[in-house]
Amino acid sequence: MKIRKLTSKVLKVLMWVAIAVVVLVVAAFALVYFNQEKIKSILVGEINRCLTTEVKVKQIDVTLISTFPDVALTFNDVLACDAYEGEASSDTLFFFHRLYLSFDVLDILKSNYNIKKIKAEDGQFNMKIRKDGKTNYVFWKRNDTASNTNFRLQLNAIKLNDVTYSFRNDCTHQYYKIFISKGYANGNFYASQQTIKLNAETVLQNLQADNLVLATNLPLTLKLHCENDTEQGKLQLNKSHIQAGKMKFDINGYLNYGKENFIDVSLAGNQISIKQLIALLPANVSKIFKDYQSKGNLVFKSTIKGRVDKRNVPALDADFKINNGSLFNKASGITLNQINLVGKYSNGKQHNSATSVIDVSHFSTQFCEGLVKGSLRLSDFAELNVEANLNTDLDLQKLQAFLQIKQVASINGNLKCDIKANGSLKQIKNVAKDVTMSGKADVANLNLKIKDLDYSLSKTDVSFEFDNRSIKVLNLKGLLNNQPLAFTGTITNPLDFAFKNTNLLSLDGNLQLAAFEYKTDKTKSSDSSTFSLPKNLNLDLNLQVASFKYANLHLQNIKSNFKLSNSGFTLTNLSCNAFNGQISGTTGLVEAAKEGYNLFGSLNIVAVDISAAFKGLNNFGQKALTDANIKGKLSATATYNIAFDKQFNALQDKISASVAYKVENGGLHNVALLQKLSHFVEESALQDMTFATIESALQIKDGCINFEPLKVQSNVLSFEFLGKHYLKSNNIDYHFAIRLTELASKKKKAKMAKQQQDFGTLEQDADSRLTLFVKIGGSIDKPVFSYDMKRNLEQAKQTLKEDKQKISLQIQNDLKINSEQVKKDRSQWSKQSKGQWVIEWEDSPPDTAVSKPQKDESPDLIIEW
Repeated sequence: MKIRKLTSKVLKVLMWVAIAVVVLVVAAFALVYFNQEKIKSILVGEINRCLTTEVKVKQIDVTLISTFPDVALTFNDVLACDAYEGEASSDTLFFFHRLYLSFDVLDILKSNYNIKKIKAEDGQFNMKIRKDGKTNYVFWKRNDTASNTNFRLQLNAIKLNDVTYSFRNDCTHQYYKIFISKGYANGNFYASQQTIKLNAETVLQNLQADNLVLATNLPLTLKLHCENDTEQGKLQLNKSHIQAGKMKFDINGYLNYGKENFIDVSLAGNQISIKQLIALLPANVSKIFKDYQSKGNLVFKSTIKGRVDKRNVPALDADFKINNGSLFNKASGITLNQINLVGKYSNGKQHNSATSVIDVSHFSTQFCEGLVKGSLRLSDFAELNVEANLNTDLDLQKLQAFLQIKQVASINGNLKCDIKANGSLKQIKNVAKDVTMSGKADVANLNLKIKDLDYSLSKTDVSFEFDNRSIKVLNLKGLLNNQPLAFTGTITNPLDFAFKNTNLLSLDGNLQLAAFEYKTDKTKSSDSSTFSLPKNLNLDLNLQVASFKYANLHLQNIKSNFKLSNSGFTLTNLSCNAFNGQISGTTGLVEAAKEGYNLFGSLNIVAVDISAAFKGLNNFGQKALTDANIKGKLSATATYNIAFDKQFNALQDKISASVAYKVENGGLHNVALLQKLSHFVEESALQDMTFATIESALQIKDGCINFEPLKVQSNVLSFEFLGKHYLKSNNIDYHFAIRLTELASKKKKAKMAKQQQDFGTLEQDADSRLTLFVKIGGSIDKPVFSYDMKRNLEQAKQTLKEDKQKISLQIQNDLKINSEQVKKDRSQWSKQSKGQWVIEWEDSPPDTAVSKPQKDESPDLIIEW
């Protein structure tokens, strides 16, 4: 019975307590609801009296449900501008999507408005100190200027979610930016003796001192335990630490903030692995080490000590070192052993950027069975002055396995180099100007194959020296495609080319090759592939090539000055052996504005084997007269301009040339066109025609070859020839004056005598030799023969003479235009020769308009092909 009575009493008490709580909650809700406008008015009014800058708020609400047992004043889209004293500003000091100020319900009942908690979400807070020392963040009036009311700050908690904090001090050139995803601080902030705990998960987005960026996007976790004495103005840090990635640093020390601000804090990390350090490197660097296993630790100790205010930063000193570390890649077998590093950081005597120094006094590692060592010193962060030394002795094959350069198919050899650099890194685009570099290097037994190229270096040794302006190749000897190669020369503008990628890389020197074969990519269609010259490259080389091959073309003992730019190349003072003869002169290729390219030149040809020349030049792309049909020794002088499209196909209607030639000990064998003269001469005699010497000239213009009068004394017959050949259509307009020998049969002579009586188409000289005038029209494939009157031959000679004068004048004009164009281009080429020609071609009518033979009044003798 007693137990039942006791249980009944307890239940009654609990019931009354529950009823009391419900009543109190309902009363609180009712109090807040019916007095929310009053609460808003009082709190907003008091807050405004405490502010030194205007704060704009989109909406203000009073809530109890989500913050019970506290009452919260909720500000939506809160914006405050910079609070420079006595100045107006439109820049943002802080903005929060939501800002909560929380109060105790019982305090509200007593009309005490004490802020207990502050919570900010989705916003930013931007603190600035200008060069004149003015600050933008003093937006809250001091206690002595606030009104004497029941409104107080009695904080015990501050919470931040997704808030970006930035600090910019133009006096000390310090720039920080940190994103706080979660931050929470609790403690009795209103008491004179405070115990504060702070936990935060953040990302250090930027840590910069002047022009030196010390960290970016570094994940930080903070756990701080503070004892704060507001009467003494001292904050003590105990059992605190910061974690950067997986690296943990212990923090101890204090901060005085009484009459003056003074800090004395130490930061230490003794068990930081190399792997953890690599994880914090920039992504483009750390990915190189992603497959590496590491051993060894970084030892880091630093102190922060000195006065802290808006114009001063404390002394910062740090020591760091790595002893006997290692990195190993199991897949490639690459190992970096005995990694040793000793360095320190200090912001110097003046505690500013100008006196700051990062000094890596020693770095060394056994890398790829070789050695890398050096030192680095960065000073004056305003200018980013650098002093560096690097010495290497490396196996190039192991180095390539580490670097994985995509363009290199294979490489091996040994590299030794000694590099020194000093200057300013303030602007990377001016590195070539602001940094002085010097050094020397030796590469021994180099074997190199580049992807997508049919050329490789082997057994090559090279020594070179370099500075900002040039790389001097002192001696290069080796094999190019197993053929001896030698080079000495200078590469200019290497740093400008590397860092700016706009200037020209120039190479001057002497190049000797025993043999070189130019190979085309047979997998690419000539119709679709585009010919192009290398860009940003200037060459000025004295060439000596013992043997050059391209398809059927074979040249020997080539000597020339070769100049190349992104607009073309020239070969001057050229001499070579070709087709059992000699060729000398000047030739070149220039990029044209519209069509593609122009090939130009002036050559002297001596005793060249015609048959070999036809074969080497693929019979000039025609089948009517090939290397199997012709023989003899050719000597000639030729001036030419040939236009090509982007695929390097010759534009036949835009070829200009003038050629004077002489052929000795010549002959024609099985020429189909000549065999058609069997109407007049025995066919068997025409199969092999030989002659001692012929000499004449031809011109090419507007897609037409104009043959000047040519006299031939052969074993079969003697004749004079002139005419035109239209390249595009292969139409011809040939005129022959043929003197027949006794090789003509009696039957054919009788037949021709009958034709003489009927048409008067034959002449007879003093030696009773018959002269026959023949005209050949149609095309090379289907020629049409007809009798020609002598007067037509004379008229053709006169027309040809006039055409020759016009063509010669046009070629001279073309060469003059080219010369002027090259002079204009030379303003953009640092290493170009004089006398290059660029032809701006004019449109010409299609050759079909001029390829039709003129109608002859003489009767025709048609011979079908």
